[in-house]
Amino acid sequence: MACSTNKNYFEDLSALPFGEQLILWSVRLWVQGFKTEQNTNDLLSHGLKLAGVANAYVALDRLMTIIASSATRDVEINCVGSDVITFDEHTLIDAVSFWINENYITAPQFTKLEFLPPAAARCAETYFCDIALSFKAAGHSVRRRKITNSKNYAVKQPGNYLPGSRLLH
Repeated sequence: MACSTNKNYFEDLSALPFGEQLILWSVRLWVQGFKTEQNTNDLLSHGLKLAGVANAYVALDRLMTIIASSATRDVEINCVGSDVITFDEHTLIDAVSFWINENYITAPQFTKLEFLPPAAARCAETYFCDIALSFKAAGHSVRRRKITNSKNYAVKQPGNYLPGSRLLH
């Protein structure tokens, strides 16, 4: 899996709270398995279980399946070992954080991700909320980036994206 070279929006990976690192590792590992057709399910499930968020596995798998099958442009997800965090990775972390920190957990708002059509974003929202509930119950910290918010879920980030591509890379 080739790593993205887009460094428009990054932060020191080691400076992230554990909850954010866990989301990032989970998303990257899921994408690695998807792209290489290797079964990473057991490793991913076990890692989430060790972190006290075992019930986030199904929601993460469903969320990533929606993104992989419905994205309207390339969604930049780096390799598991990469130190660079892409804008799209920050967007996914922020979407989980939105449901943890903005007190919308009990009353989800229809939201929009820039790389998903509205119907797919509505489906994804349920899984973001489920992941957030798991992380919040386990006491994992996930900070807001203010990239996402209700009704205007993600700002556009300039980049070299191919319109209509449905790839994760």
